[in-house]
This record gives sequence, structure tokens and C-alpha cells, in this order.
Amino acid sequence: MHNCAHSEDAGVECAVNVRLAGGSNPLRGRVEVRLSNGTWGTVCDDYWDIREANVVCRQLGYAKATSSIQRYGGGRGPILLDQLECTGEEKDLFRCQGNRVGVHNCAHSEDAGVECAALNVRLAGGSNPRRGRVEVRSSNGTWGTVCDDSWDIKDANVVCRQLGYAKAIGAIQSYGGGLGPILLDNLECTGEESDLFRCQGSRVGMHNCVHSEDAGVECADPNVRLASGFNLLIGRVEVRLSNGTWGTVCDDEWDIQDANVVCRQLG
Repeated sequence: MHNCAHSEDAGVECAVNVRLAGGSNPLRGRVEVRLSNGTWGTVCDDYWDIREANVVCRQLGYAKATSSIQRYGGGRGPILLDQLECTGEEKDLFRCQGNRVGVHNCAHSEDAGVECAALNVRLAGGSNPRRGRVEVRSSNGTWGTVCDDSWDIKDANVVCRQLGYAKAIGAIQSYGGGLGPILLDNLECTGEESDLFRCQGSRVGMHNCVHSEDAGVECADPNVRLASGFNLLIGRVEVRLSNGTWGTVCDDEWDIQDANVVCRQLG
């Protein structure tokens, strides 16, 4: 029971002072940063290179950047950072050398962008983002598939957790449809590994399979989501009961500890 109205619905914002905007996917976009007073603005592309882009992508939870994009453009509001000279090791763009915040000689046509490296697992060929053929990336950057020999729910759970879902609801044999190399075979995960490459199995590239045997998964719908936000990182918290009903959370005693639980559930 509760004593709340929907005006008291709780919300969170995750991943604090940097975001990507205006991109065709979550890995690419215009870099926008937020001041401590809540103001969002853009970054000028003077001196912008892969070192600055790496800082952004690591802040967003990716391993590194694949490109730094000059003249991404399209921003509004203040231009907050200019002439950054990062080493690439900083935890935050605001820790890089550069002009004082708000000092610049730029227009929004010069807004900087990045493209971040994806995780080393992805789902392809599915009818929704939670279902598809499992594709993994080797250390040399080559993407390939996983053979379904010994493929079961424990292996699928590893994939789904890597992708930010709580668990798998299906391990699909003979999903098929892949191209390129078959990189993993005979996997025997416990289900607790952080990465498919940490599971027991054949050496990378060793297999006796064809692409009709490519493995697939279906991941569970998360039981928490953010709604009505202007990006994926902010919004009203909504949770789902075991019967599939979605509802909201009252903000009585809502604080950063509660918000941290939500953001960790969302990956």
C-alpha cells in the first residue's frame, strides 16, 4: 500500500556529466557535457582527437573510442569546453587541460563527436534487441559467431548479462545465418563468467561446425525501465511485476542509494 500520487513518481539520472546526442545508435553522437549546476552544453572540436574521444567513451562505460569526429555539429545551448588536450587517461573531460569552462571561439557547426567501440558481444538477425544470433569479437577486432555444440542456458546467461540484461530466457541452437569465422565452440560456461571468452571450451577459432549451427539467445525483458526522459539515461522509474504489470515508484525516502540500484540494473 502507498499514500502517493503520480506527481510523486521517482526518477533517476545515470552516468552523470557526459552523453552522446544526435547519433544513429548509442555508440555514436555529439558529445555533450553537464556542469555541476545542471547546464548541458557542447564541446568545440579545436584540437579534438582520439585521446579526448577515449576519455568520453570510457566515461560512458565503453573500452575505447573508434573515432573522434570533428564538425559533428547540431548542438544547442552553451559551448562549454574548447581546445582540450587530454592525455587519454583522464576519468573526466573536465580534468583535461584546455580553456576555462565557457571560453571558446567556436560555433555549433564545430561541435565535437565520437564513436565508441562496441562491447565484444552483440546480437544480430533478431526481431527485437533482446533476441538474435550471438556474435563475438576477438582481440584482433574480428567479429564471428559461436557454434551451438553444448550451447545451453548457462552460456546464454553470460551473453545476456554482458549486454546488460539480468538473464536469458532462451538458449537457441541452430539459429544460423552468420558470416565470417566461427570463433567459439563447445562452450561450457558456469553462467557466472563476465565474458564468453572466459568460459571453458575449444581454443578460439577451433570448431567442427557450419553457420547453420550458429548459436542464439533471447534475453529477459528487464524488470525496470526509465520513461519520458530526453535520453536513455534519465527518466521516471517504472518496474514490472512477475505478472507483467508495469507501474511506478513513489518518491517517499527516494535517494541516491535507491537510484544506484536502478542504474546498476540498467547496466
